[in-house]
Amino acid sequence: MTNNSISPKGLVRCAILFAAALWCASCEKDEDTKPTPPEWPLKLEYMEVVEIPLAGELHLYGYFGDSSATSQVLINGNALPEATPTNLGSRILSWQPWHVVCQIAKVEDPMGRGTVQVRNKGAVSNSRKLTAWHGEMLFRRPDEGTLEREVLFDVYLRADADPHKYAVPREPLSHLASGSKAHYALGGQGASTYSSDCQVTLIATLDPASGTLYPRFPLTDGSDKTNYFRSEIYFRNRRFEVKLLDVFKEKVSTLTMTSIYCPETSVATSEHNLYGLPYELQTFNLEPDPATKEIKPGKLTHMASTEVGLIWDEWKVPQYECTLEWGSMKTF
Repeated sequence: MTNNSISPKGLVRCAILFAAALWCASCEKDEDTKPTPPEWPLKLEYMEVVEIPLAGELHLYGYFGDSSATSQVLINGNALPEATPTNLGSRILSWQPWHVVCQIAKVEDPMGRGTVQVRNKGAVSNSRKLTAWHGEMLFRRPDEGTLEREVLFDVYLRADADPHKYAVPREPLSHLASGSKAHYALGGQGASTYSSDCQVTLIATLDPASGTLYPRFPLTDGSDKTNYFRSEIYFRNRRFEVKLLDVFKEKVSTLTMTSIYCPETSVATSEHNLYGLPYELQTFNLEPDPATKEIKPGKLTHMASTEVGLIWDEWKVPQYECTLEWGSMKTF
C-alpha cells in the first residue's frame, strides 16, 4: 500500500519555496514602481562649449546611464526645461551613456554658466564649473598724421577650465560668445611727398566714422562678407587658442585724396571700407591663471605701412606699430 503523506522535511521545503515565490513577486512589483539605479555611479568628467547665436551647445562627457524619463541636466541646481515644439531655447538635444549634448542659455544669463550636474534614475553626478569671462581687447592701427583706426572688442568667453582626466576631448571649433561686440572708430588726416617731374604732395582725409559689429557664426557664404565680426577659437590645454579674429564692413567712410603737383591740384574721393586686424595679430592665446581663473593680460605688436594710398620715395616709407592689447579678464 502506497503512503501519500508528506514527511516533515518535505513540508519545510515546500514552505521555503512558497516564501521565495512571494519574495520574487514582491521584487517584480518594486521594480515596476521604482527607477533602477544606474549600473555605475554617475560621473561628469569634462565639458566643452560650442557657441551658437544667442546660446551655447554644451557637451558633457563621463558616465550618465541610459536615457530615461528622469534624465536631467542641472545648472546651478536648476533642471534644463524639457524639449517641446515651443521650447527652442535651453534643452537636452541628445543623451548617450557617455556623452550628453544640450543647448544652454547665452553666457550673460544665470543659466548659461555655473555648476553643472547630471541627474538620472534617482542618482546625481558630481558637479563641474562652467566658468565665464568678460573683458576687452583694443586693436589700434595708426597711420600717417592723425589717421587712425581702432576696434574695441567687448568679449565674452566660457569653458570648463578645471583640471580633468578625460582622455579624448573633442576640442570642437567654437567662437566668442554671442554677447560679444566689436566697436570701431576711424578717421583723421595725413600727408606724404615724393619726387616725380617735381615734388608731389598727397593729402589723405578720412571722414570720421564709428559703429558696432556683432558676431557671425560662422561665415558660410559670400552674402556675409560685407559686414562681419568673426572669430575661430579652440579651448585646449586649459587655454583659449584664438585662430582667427577679424572684422570687416563695406563703405563705412569717405576718403578724399588731394594731389598737389606742379602746376595744378586734383581731388578724388572714394568709399572707404573698414578693415580688420593684420594676419599677424589674428592668432594668439588667452590663458586663465590656474589659481584665480582670471585670464592673464597680454599684448601683440606688428609693423605695417600706410593703408590709404599715400606715397613716399622708396627709401622713406614709414612703418607704424599696430597693437592688440588686453588687460586681465575676470570671471563672473
